[in-house]
Amino acid sequence: MKYIQLIRFKKLLLLVFLQFILRYGFLKLNKIELALPDVQYCLLVLSTVLIVAGGYVLSSILKQQNNSQYPESISISKSISENEAYNIYFVLNIIGVLIGYYLSIQIQRPGFLVFFILIATLLYFYATQLQQIRLLQNIVVALMMPLSIIIIGFFDLFPVTDASNKEIMRTYFSILLDYAFIAFIINFSYEIIKDLENARYSTKQSLQNFNTNTSKYVAAFLLLVAIIFILLYVNNYLVQNNLFYATFYILFFITAPLIYVFIRLINSKIKAEFYQLSTILQWIIFLGILSVFIISKNIIHNVI
Repeated sequence: MKYIQLIRFKKLLLLVFLQFILRYGFLKLNKIELALPDVQYCLLVLSTVLIVAGGYVLSSILKQQNNSQYPESISISKSISENEAYNIYFVLNIIGVLIGYYLSIQIQRPGFLVFFILIATLLYFYATQLQQIRLLQNIVVALMMPLSIIIIGFFDLFPVTDASNKEIMRTYFSILLDYAFIAFIINFSYEIIKDLENARYSTKQSLQNFNTNTSKYVAAFLLLVAIIFILLYVNNYLVQNNLFYATFYILFFITAPLIYVFIRLINSKIKAEFYQLSTILQWIIFLGILSVFIISKNIIHNVI
């Protein structure tokens, strides 16, 4: 359990779920030609997860060193020695980058190794330089999910793109980018709200004694952007193509809860309220990942 806690297992499971849904519940379901065999795709997922897990390990080490004010920090000294934690960090990153290099060679795009190095570097700066800059730290953490989406496009779509399928591949890559954008916005909001929840103050104490009102309104603005983007997307791509099942799903299971969180966030002041909102956002993220499967099934149903 101590190792599972150290690598933030729940967040990693969400990344794995996202990457498998996008391939098997979206790309393969729509019978798109893909570059990676199933085994190599599993290696791609493994590489991403190992590097992200390594970043979380390093973050936990430095939070312990810096005596972070956030109570979710993992106590390294009580369960795992600092040296052991550093060893885990290096092993996870080395294996992750080596797998990434192997996959880059397999698709004859050695330059794509930069994606794995970029993720490892971002997480290194997140842990070592950004611990005291919460907004930048939140941006880096929020980037992990969209980067995990974009990397699929480069490794599974780009290598098999040619003149004959350029337009269809561009369409599917564009869909991945849309999901990456909305994933970043919602995850960024979630990380900010999680910080508000974890800040040390009494459950009866107002935010007025803390410099957190700005963060709250930044999160609210991001949620508003997400709501507007999703509504425009539903109207332009789902309603106009008669994808009514997918439209219903997104409006009632994603957009409506986002509007609820947005309204509640404006007036939230205590820990319990932020906890409730962060929990709802976690479910929204999960249902948002599942939406790509719902859209694909609706498209197939309409074709039949």
